[in-house]
Amino acid sequence: MITLYNGSEEIKLEVKDESYSYEAIMEDCSLTLYFDYSGYLEIPVGSYCDFYGKRYSLKKDSNFKKNGERNFEYTLTLETGISDTMLWKVRNTLDRRIKFPYTAKPNEHLGYWLRI
Repeated sequence: MITLYNGSEEIKLEVKDESYSYEAIMEDCSLTLYFDYSGYLEIPVGSYCDFYGKRYSLKKDSNFKKNGERNFEYTLTLETGISDTMLWKVRNTLDRRIKFPYTAKPNEHLGYWLRI
């Protein structure tokens, strides 16, 4: 049983055994949920759940397939906040290039992110 939160609203889902979480070093972590529901279920972008101490949020619309009149199969892919960093571009502060070597000290790397 997984609980999704959207503000003050809670959505409790009974997920299938095929659901899984994916974690890798230097890659974004994701939680993929497969479940059936007896009607259309509105799950807005921005809904989130906590799973094993990490917060996963819905960044894209849910994918569903209608089987018959009252059976919907849903696939939700929730991601951690690391995936938000893919939305940003970092430029070299000297010549404004997007592609440049990231070899620097940790405090210089942090400085790139704080200037955004």
